[in-house]
Amino acid sequence: MKRIHFIRHGKTERQAESGRDFDRKLIQRGINQSIAIGKQLLAPEDTEVYCSTAARTQQTLDGILENCELTNIRKLNELYLCNMRIYLEHIWQCESSGDLMFVGHNFGISDVVSYLTGVEIEMRTGEYIVLDFDVDSWEEISADLGTIYHRYRLPNP
Repeated sequence: MKRIHFIRHGKTERQAESGRDFDRKLIQRGINQSIAIGKQLLAPEDTEVYCSTAARTQQTLDGILENCELTNIRKLNELYLCNMRIYLEHIWQCESSGDLMFVGHNFGISDVVSYLTGVEIEMRTGEYIVLDFDVDSWEEISADLGTIYHRYRLPNP
């Protein structure tokens, strides 16, 4: 059994002061979403975490870490607005025996979740989805093999 946690960054400001999309930060709602995800998180401490280096994904991860301990964190530039193929390559190359987690962006994160479950899913900001796979190795993970184990998003106020 393999398990992957997918988190789309929290709600952000429309435009960064710098004008760069990469620099957009979370608004208060996004901060609240990330803290709430941390309280809902089902990932064990040894989960291998991959997080985009964009400001909003870093802040989302920081909010999550307020309520849980994750120590195996990798921050990767290539996850910034990446496509489904990049996520799949990281999954297939993984050597970890524990869970995987991705903190990323649309549309790549929604595309990979849709591909893995065979269900059209558009992840909203601040959404957390956990997929289970009845396989023995990461290389076996493919289309339609994922089952949604848990799905969470902080309700709108």
